[in-house]
Amino acid sequence: MARLFVSWGAAVGVWTIGAIVAADLAPSPKGTVPVNELGEVLRLHLPWILTSFLGTVVAGIYHREAPDGMYRSCAILLVPIAGAVAGVVLGTPAASTLLAALMYVIDVLLGAVLGLLIANSLREQD
Repeated sequence: MARLFVSWGAAVGVWTIGAIVAADLAPSPKGTVPVNELGEVLRLHLPWILTSFLGTVVAGIYHREAPDGMYRSCAILLVPIAGAVAGVVLGTPAASTLLAALMYVIDVLLGAVLGLLIANSLREQD
């Protein structure tokens, strides 16, 4: 149980740092500087995907001794899913409109799924 709390704490730490970086990289909401599609992907979507990915991998690394199955997956995915919900509820700039909130949740879930795949593959290598 202690390892579970350590994995969640590490994932929250990664998530916090990633959220600060993502908020700093996000384009200004005023629209004073035009952003092309590549700039939007690199500055708005990619930081959230990477934050979710790294948080999930870190939680998976700390929680790799747990038995297989749904318990391990739910324990690893708790922080990214809670972070996605918190980001929408707290009004993260990436989730300012309904469509932006949907894209934000998709970004976070994509990163979490990729992170879970990598965490599972790292566990199988041990």
